[in-house]
Amino acid sequence: MRARFTAHALDDYAFLHRTYRPTAGLPFVPEGDNPTTEWTRLEIHGTGPGKSPDYAFVEFSAYGLEQGVGRQTIGSMHAARSGLSDREQA
Repeated sequence: MRARFTAHALDDYAFLHRTYRPTAGLPFVPEGDNPTTEWTRLEIHGTGPGKSPDYAFVEFSAYGLEQGVGRQTIGSMHAARSGLSDREQA
């Protein structure tokens, strides 16, 4: 989770592409429109086991600025030990 947040904060979209299960095996092609949020903080609220031993569940809040205005994202993520993930966001 922290690695994915850091990749967003550093605009490392190639890392996000490689570690997101639906795109992991595809070539990375940068998009022209990158998100404009400047991510500033990540809070982990809870973790737990997933449906199998190779998966875990993380609840989090991510904070950032978008055009100078504060923004909060609350979500959850199911992560595989291999580093590939499937993300859910609320």
